[in-house]
This record gives sequence, structure tokens and C-alpha cells, in this order.
Amino acid sequence: MTLEKQNLETTLRPQIVNSGHLHDPSPNGYSTAVVTPGAGRLAFVSGQGGQDQIGALSPDFGAQVEQAYTNLKAVIHALGAQCDQVVKLTV
Repeated sequence: MTLEKQNLETTLRPQIVNSGHLHDPSPNGYSTAVVTPGAGRLAFVSGQGGQDQIGALSPDFGAQVEQAYTNLKAVIHALGAQCDQVVKLTV
């Protein structure tokens, strides 16, 4: 494989993002977000649960919902984006 082809393949790979502020999801086989390559970058964020940074879940449902939105905000910021740049949110 030529160096040019290797560089192109590296450039075209999606970037996997796991925020250091969240519980690490990689042992469960997923990441917190994936960013598409190229000029028209899109970020796809996985569903965020109510776990805190160490993976603990509050017994209170309201606290879990608040934590899920806090986690979502952390992922968005880890992507270098702001919440007002979100195009679609499914709850």
C-alpha cells in the first residue's frame, strides 16, 4: 500500500470520541460519539444514560434524567461543539 493511500484511508476514517468526563463505555462495545471525516463533519452521539463518571446510577429517576443531560452536554463539549449546534435530539 502506498503512503498516499494510507494517508487517504486515515483521513477517511470516522473519529471515535470518548469524553474523559464520563464513564468509559468501550468495555460495553460502543463509544460516546463518532465524528464523520471531511469538511462536512457530522457527530453522532450515542444514547446517554444517567450513570455518573464512575458508572453509578442514582436510585432517583429525576436525578438520572438530570445526569443524562449533563452527560450529553459533556459529550457535545468534548466534540468542540456547543449545545446550540445540535441539529436533532431524540429522547
